Amino acid sequence: MEATFDPRLDDGVRRVGRDLHGALPPRARHPLHALDAKAMELASGDAELRAALFRMVDVTPACRSPDDLARHLADYLEEMDDRPPPVAAAMRAAHT
Repeated sequence: MEATFDPRLDDGVRRVGRDLHGALPPRARHPLHALDAKAMELASGDAELRAALFRMVDVTPACRSPDDLARHLADYLEEMDDRPPPVAAAMRAAHT
């Protein structure tokens, strides 16, 4: 069986793809995506933060609740000598 190319079908598939993509919420409406991107950016340039995040990944399966997870993360970040400004701001907010 020989494959044939139908430009109308190709155009239709592209149109559906654009419509689907257009229906997705913009990145700004996904705060977790923005938070993840910022964390990756910070961690890529900070060995101490990267180590804290890796330790966090290791302990996550043992955490029994989001509060437990938050306590572990706060403990790891408290150990950092020089926190990036966004991390320092998050730590201040967590203690209010």
